[in-house]
Amino acid sequence: PYFMAHPQNPEAASLCLKCLVDMIVAGKIPEKSKGELIAECEKYANCIFKYETDADAIFMSRFVLARGYSALGENEKAKEILQKIPVTFGDRLYWEAEIAFADKRYDEAMDGIKKSFASKARFLTRCIRLAARIHYEQADGAGVKNALELNEYMLRLLDALLSGGEYMPHRQAFQKASLLTGLIYDCATLGQMDKAYAYFQELYDMRDKYLEFIKDAMNKHCLMFVEGDTDGLSDSLEEYINGRIEKAGRIIKQAEATK
Repeated sequence: PYFMAHPQNPEAASLCLKCLVDMIVAGKIPEKSKGELIAECEKYANCIFKYETDADAIFMSRFVLARGYSALGENEKAKEILQKIPVTFGDRLYWEAEIAFADKRYDEAMDGIKKSFASKARFLTRCIRLAARIHYEQADGAGVKNALELNEYMLRLLDALLSGGEYMPHRQAFQKASLLTGLIYDCATLGQMDKAYAYFQELYDMRDKYLEFIKDAMNKHCLMFVEGDTDGLSDSLEEYINGRIEKAGRIIKQAEATK
């Protein structure tokens, strides 16, 4: 009744939408048809999207509406509305995991959140990599030094991502092998041979750890990545890492020859 008297009040609409969706999920409104419930949800949502000015409130209402759609079996509508939430608030996989969690579908929720986490982990490291490449392209004399700092930052992030259990995500292992080769080149270019040797040893150690992992990968546990998600790399990654070791060895030999 309050909303009917104040149809342009987004706060009232938000409360009505949340209460209605909670009732739908609980199955407590059998006297209304599916079409009527959808229409009522959308009536409240349209008010919010038209008159609300707070971004958090708008995006949370989209999640609530998506949960209502999902509870009514309108999964495509739920996915469509979740796509309208900016990634800064969580991607669609994250919000689908929220819906699954609210519905006590815990295994599905965990699977979704791990997939969401994996995509963000890959994106974060790629952002740092691009920042390093920008410095390489700058002709100000400090490009390699600045790139080295960023690459070492990326290495710390990758090490953190790879430390969450015995399972070693293939994509992150690939990134680390590539990164270590770049770090060896940077250090050799700057005459920091002690660090170049240390990173060369780390590349060997990383290869040994990966080989040990793939002997029995499916029985390894991972905290935040999906176990068994090869990302299309498991068949070729061992060969790739060996190639990185050979390339790193050539970089070090060339640096030693020019001392």
